[in-house]
Amino acid sequence: MELEKIKNQIQDLLPGAVLWGAGGKGTNLLNLLDITDQKLTYVVDSNPARHGTFIPGTGQEVVSPEIIVTVKPIRVLITNESYQQEIASQLKELGCGQLEIVALDALFRHLQDADCRIPTLNHHD
Repeated sequence: MELEKIKNQIQDLLPGAVLWGAGGKGTNLLNLLDITDQKLTYVVDSNPARHGTFIPGTGQEVVSPEIIVTVKPIRVLITNESYQQEIASQLKELGCGQLEIVALDALFRHLQDADCRIPTLNHHD
């Protein structure tokens, strides 16, 4: 199944990575793929109100972007590629502009066939 292949690709990206984005997409992705804090330690977010909190269900601590300087990941995983330029700018300001940025939503974009769609309820029946 194509979805299983994508899940394996994401699992392969986890070692040495941080996830940027503690909002709904990030939280849902971590829970859907069962990516616990043992597989991915930190979730970075630009929103200071989220710092020091934890991702429900998977347990990662949400930290400020400055942690990247200390943790020294090899890549940054993002859940929404529309923020890629903004994140790249922040990484450059931190002196970490060389880090690989991987947009995870791009991996799911081509899953358009009926076999991979999540079923919805039809309230008109």
